[in-house]
Amino acid sequence: MDGHDLQQIPVTVDGPVLRERRQIPCLRGRARGVHRSRSGRGFSLTDTLISSVVLVIAVLGNSNYRYQSMLLAQRADMWRTGTAVAQLLCQSWAGAQGSSTYNPVSSLSSALTLVPGTGPSVGAGFTWLGSYYTDLNGTRYFTTLSWKDVQPGLRALSVKVAWPQSKRGSATFAEANKSYALTTYYVTP
Repeated sequence: MDGHDLQQIPVTVDGPVLRERRQIPCLRGRARGVHRSRSGRGFSLTDTLISSVVLVIAVLGNSNYRYQSMLLAQRADMWRTGTAVAQLLCQSWAGAQGSSTYNPVSSLSSALTLVPGTGPSVGAGFTWLGSYYTDLNGTRYFTTLSWKDVQPGLRALSVKVAWPQSKRGSATFAEANKSYALTTYYVTP
């Protein structure tokens, strides 16, 4: 409170009326003849610019958040699809009794379109069965199937899947920068 907001009112205190400097202040609104300060008339140009800058920062932050969340959702979808391809190939191969002559192109023709091509490298000690690629949801997935007899009666079936995280459409294997490997074991009769 500043002195301009108070109006001096005389008050009687057991006797004479107190005047001048000894009057007790009582809040009654603005005194006549006192002008309002400049900032009380409205918004200044500086206030408007600061508000605009804050609003622009909030809008840009929200836009960046939405963009990043959409990008992460697409990457998660690619990852989920890559793991699903690996699981489908492993389960189909195990269903074919882990055969060393398994052909996923003919075996999965109704569920997945595979085309022979290049794919991830084969692990140490594994025998290469084939490399393929498939296009799903606008992304090309490269796969390699390999197997290894761990001990008599136990065969390891390995599927590696790779895909480019940043490029959609028909990418080359050299552009693949994400991968997933899945190994399952089959007991041979």
